[in-house]
Amino acid sequence: MSHSRRSGKMRPLNSNERFVISVNEIFHDVEAETYVQRHPEIFVDEVERWKNIATEYLVRDYPITVLDIGTGTGFVPLVIGPFLKRKDTVICSDISTTMLRMCRNEIAKKQLDCQVKFIRLNEDLGSVVQDPVDVVTVNSVLHHIPNVDEFCSQISTLIPQGGLLIVAHEPNKLFYNNWFLWRSYLLLRLLTNAQTRVSSMFENLGLLVFIESLLGRKSTQPDSTLKSDSLVHKLNTRLMGEGLIKEPMTAAELSATVDFHVPTAGGFHKDRGFDISRLLKDQLPNFDLIHFDTYEHCFALTSRNLFTRSYSNLLKRISPEKGATFLAVLRKC
Repeated sequence: MSHSRRSGKMRPLNSNERFVISVNEIFHDVEAETYVQRHPEIFVDEVERWKNIATEYLVRDYPITVLDIGTGTGFVPLVIGPFLKRKDTVICSDISTTMLRMCRNEIAKKQLDCQVKFIRLNEDLGSVVQDPVDVVTVNSVLHHIPNVDEFCSQISTLIPQGGLLIVAHEPNKLFYNNWFLWRSYLLLRLLTNAQTRVSSMFENLGLLVFIESLLGRKSTQPDSTLKSDSLVHKLNTRLMGEGLIKEPMTAAELSATVDFHVPTAGGFHKDRGFDISRLLKDQLPNFDLIHFDTYEHCFALTSRNLFTRSYSNLLKRISPEKGATFLAVLRKC
């Protein structure tokens, strides 16, 4: 396998891009301790997908190096690690020192056989990752990146010919731009909200727990410790303390900034999200798509109950490439 790399200077970030990156760094520092509770879809629903990816693409008869960009608390290394051999290496990298510290602690508990390294990232990947890698994994990260063109260009220089780029848990623009699928979700959300209002009424009457016990259900009321008000306050305090903002940002403004390419972050932005065909044509022209899977055809309601799961599965059979979320494996030509 060739290990040649292109060299070139990184384009300086403009003020807006730098602000987005700074907010993301502080946000993930602040969110680190509650990340697992706030994102169960990553730590529960995504595990099997990553196990399948590891089995099909990461088990080799020669040593490989995997670079996990935006490793967070270590989800990807913890899932793929058991499939790797002693001479394989996983590099965990993140812009958040808090996340990276938590990742180190979680991986230490797992005692993986493969070699594990930890790298604190900045906006210039080439300045901290010197050697080519066989596989780059980017899980639930791309939508945080303000300049995807530059990011993809840097990743491309790290991967030799035949190497893999795995992009996972990203918003699929084909879902949000599809009239039927998006309105189907909105209708389900309306019905779900009606159900929630009825539940709230019974709760106010002191009857919710009694009714759920009769139905054999556990309470679906959210844990008060996970309310966003505290997170928003902490984030604004840090941002103001570091001179990045002069007055507090709203939850919607923070969400739209952190989840820069997510259509539903801080409102509805139809132009956001990623189209894999455009991504390949415009940002990654030297890669071939070798695996593509979309899911969550009912968006956030997909796993709500038996009906939404069944309905989502039906929509997936009808429109397999138009789920709200996608996972893609690309090979460098």
